Amino acid sequence: NAVNQYDVDMSGTVDLYDVLMVINDINSNGMRSLSSRPAQDSSLPMFDVNGDGDIGPMDVLLVINTLNQVQVGSIAPKVSLPNQRGELVDLSQFLGKRSVVLYFYPKNDTPGCTAEALDFSARKNQISELGAEVFGVSLDSVDSHQNFADKHVLNFEILSDTTKQVTTAFGALTERNGTPFATRRTFI
Repeated sequence: NAVNQYDVDMSGTVDLYDVLMVINDINSNGMRSLSSRPAQDSSLPMFDVNGDGDIGPMDVLLVINTLNQVQVGSIAPKVSLPNQRGELVDLSQFLGKRSVVLYFYPKNDTPGCTAEALDFSARKNQISELGAEVFGVSLDSVDSHQNFADKHVLNFEILSDTTKQVTTAFGALTERNGTPFATRRTFI
């Protein structure tokens, strides 16, 4: 759907019906690769929401993520993940005490993610003076986070979401070429 890729039935909104349409299609026809892209026919449901030429569970997950995106003013999902040292960090400890800047990023040691991490590290004291703590989140392992933090001398905690649960709860999970990753999003 050129207007909204997650609007499977092209109704103008993304809702549970879009999720059910993709699930029902997979249940009826199985996960599959499309032999060719159909002509843009507005009467056809658009099941391949990520445009990778396949219809499968990632298409379902991406529509669900769209529905689950955390909205301004809503209560944030629970976050309890290991940091780069393997220590469990539960962000509920800050509730009512300090704000939290939680930023999701795709992958350690890539140019954009490194620049973003270095910027947060450089501004950590400024952010702290404003009453907030900074945490990065990606799907990378604890060991990968430790190497990334050490290499770039990062002064904040990076949380490892290898199960994808927190990233999914925040609507920040996406994929490219079958590889899931956290899309770049920041929540306060």
